[in-house]
Amino acid sequence: MSDRVELAVRELVDALRDELTPPPEPTAMVSIAEAARLLGCSRTTVYAALDGGSLASRHIGRRRLIARAELDRFAGEHER
Repeated sequence: MSDRVELAVRELVDALRDELTPPPEPTAMVSIAEAARLLGCSRTTVYAALDGGSLASRHIGRRRLIARAELDRFAGEHER
């Protein structure tokens, strides 16, 4: 095969592989920083929601984690 054809075939295979690869599964629990990123707010805002009781978290070891389902619920209740 010529170099140009081989390159075109490789690019096509790579594009198909990217298209057919499923997206990674979301993590069931996220950190405070990740929750803030997903909600589009600051960590301070997340801590305020946790302290106010409108957002629930769990302590796992020394980490404070928030369930993705809880983030979805919270975001749904606080849509603009």
